[in-house]
Amino acid sequence: MSNLKSIAVVEDDASLLAALENFIGSHGIEFHGFANAEAFLARKDSIEVDCLITDVQMDGMGGVGLFNTMRRNGDTTPVVFITAFDDERIHRQVMSAGAIAYFHKPFDCEYVIECIETCLAILSTSHKQEKNMPDISKCIQDWVDAHITSEVHEEDKLHLVQEADDLKTHALAEGFTIEELRQACDGDILAYLKEQQNSH
Repeated sequence: MSNLKSIAVVEDDASLLAALENFIGSHGIEFHGFANAEAFLARKDSIEVDCLITDVQMDGMGGVGLFNTMRRNGDTTPVVFITAFDDERIHRQVMSAGAIAYFHKPFDCEYVIECIETCLAILSTSHKQEKNMPDISKCIQDWVDAHITSEVHEEDKLHLVQEADDLKTHALAEGFTIEELRQACDGDILAYLKEQQNSH
């Protein structure tokens, strides 16, 4: 049984929305499904959710626009993006802004649930750690940007970005501060996080 209580999903593919409803419901988690971002925004103040899963590209407001609207309104609900399109620019943009994860369709639903469980760990951290989330995200993203050069193969770029996403989630869940990252890793942030991850 999952520790999650409620998940909202914004997805304009009716078949995928229904499949996610069945899967999430089978874990004993309350499900709130919406066919578009506008419908979710109209209802979000009347429901409580632990996490939001949203498609990137939809008719009307897209997932990135929804994410930005929520953040501008002070809504810090953890957000997971799902997409059928491989757009590294959007991937890096939303992860740097503080999204929890970014999955390409088709994805492993079990892994998505595990990722969202990590969101709860992040939510249970102190206010100070929560304030560090954007800084840690930007610190790791800056490291990735500095190491993605024209000499790096495309496959290696995607691997590096995905690895950074996973390690960022781990860093936030474990409560690392931006000061600890900058002082302990001497610029090699991913190596430091890997060492910390392997020690747990």
